[in-house]
Amino acid sequence: MSPLSSPTDGTLAGGSFIKRTTSVYSKDQVVHWLKRIGFPRTIEAEIREERFPTTLENLELLSRLHLVTFPFENLDMHYSPNHIMDVSPEGLYERFIVDHKKRRGSYCYGKSGLLLEMLRGLGYRVYAGQGRVNGAASADEPPRYTPLVHMVLFVQPLPEKNTTYLVDVGFGGGGPVRPLLLSDAEDNFVMGGTSTERHRLRRGEHPNSTLEKPSVHYWRMEVQHTQSQASQAKAPWKVLYTFLETEFFQLDFESASYFVSTHPNGSPFLREIICVKYHFVDDGEELGYLTLYRDQLKQHTGAVTQEVKKVTTEKDRIKAIKALFEMEFDEAVAIASIKGRQAALAQ
Repeated sequence: MSPLSSPTDGTLAGGSFIKRTTSVYSKDQVVHWLKRIGFPRTIEAEIREERFPTTLENLELLSRLHLVTFPFENLDMHYSPNHIMDVSPEGLYERFIVDHKKRRGSYCYGKSGLLLEMLRGLGYRVYAGQGRVNGAASADEPPRYTPLVHMVLFVQPLPEKNTTYLVDVGFGGGGPVRPLLLSDAEDNFVMGGTSTERHRLRRGEHPNSTLEKPSVHYWRMEVQHTQSQASQAKAPWKVLYTFLETEFFQLDFESASYFVSTHPNGSPFLREIICVKYHFVDDGEELGYLTLYRDQLKQHTGAVTQEVKKVTTEKDRIKAIKALFEMEFDEAVAIASIKGRQAALAQ
């Protein structure tokens, strides 16, 4: 069996350990973030004394609360005069925490970038990687990968162990909503937003690679959608994205974000307004989400997708964003900034 096809035991290549790293955020800033996402415990003393329990259970709770609290959105790319998404640590804290009444979010580099440093502030051993998103519409099509434009996190939550989990709070709708063990074992999968959705990992090489024996290990994040749990055996798995274990850093993400914000082939974000807002369903175990893609507003809960509204003008879209996603921004600036851009609707 080749190295790329052999199963892994839930660790990084070579069994590497992630070193504990100091966060760019202060302990006070971490506490404010925990309050913002509604973490259900008063733990200021634990954080200040570096006694926060960095368990897998807390990691799952933190990531899900973060996912639900902050929307996935690219409004500043179109509704701001400079058309740039600020993904600097200072800008993210200001946007997500200080200006919390505006209920604004970001895309992967913002949502995962903030979580990366907050997890470090709690004592988790974590680093960030990048991936290529599959642009193919269905599981039947061969993958069509973007450049490296997606941010993921690798976390080792267990003390003195190298067991590694992938955490992704920035994919938007249909992405993983729980930590997933870094393993391609057949029984390694997690439930998605509801029981009709599952995520798993598989190994493989880039389809365009010219190397006989690639030295870089690629992972594929795959999703399966079914109408019911009984139909899971026959439902296909679709590749969401492929990613590397290579560590990337803040300057890499700021450069990639600038590329996504300015290059016509960087991603769909330059061409579209996209918003995704997750919410808990019933007892909180399952998640649904509301999406805006260009002019279509839809509600997704498990296998059911309902069209909420179709907007026809820019003013209608702004009104819908403010009403349904509860985000605040200057309407006049937004309309002036998006005028003439490909993402614009009729004025």
